[in-house]
Amino acid sequence: MKDFRQIQQDLTELNGDGNRAPDIEEVLEAIKTKQDVKKALKKVKGLSDKQLQIISTLPMPVITSIVNNLSMVVADTEKDKPEIKEAPYVAGNLDIVASIIDKIHQDLKKLYVKGQGERAWPTVVSLAKMAGYKVSKEKQAKGKMFRYDLKK
Repeated sequence: MKDFRQIQQDLTELNGDGNRAPDIEEVLEAIKTKQDVKKALKKVKGLSDKQLQIISTLPMPVITSIVNNLSMVVADTEKDKPEIKEAPYVAGNLDIVASIIDKIHQDLKKLYVKGQGERAWPTVVSLAKMAGYKVSKEKQAKGKMFRYDLKK
């Protein structure tokens, strides 16, 4: 009789991915309610006929153990994965600074194009102050601003 490792190896060889069973909860439910396990196993995606034959020849406690282990693997791989909107970026110090400035420029440009320049104004003021400038809209034409050096 085959042990658990041999069965897992057979499944891995046949499927290429013996650890992943998307519909494993259905098999668990079938085992708990003592339904026909073979019918439930047919619903599992990725199992071939040969794999079904191998699994169906096993005693019920072994099948239960396999299904429980697979359900834990599936649950562990699907939970707690942070959603990454942008890939991490590794570069030189000045390249990182340039990418940050480019992003700020793109965001401000979008606001000005939409006609929401007043929402961008506090950011512009703070950026100017960090650069050693001061900006003003007073006595300027619409869509224009005045920049001057801060006194030191």
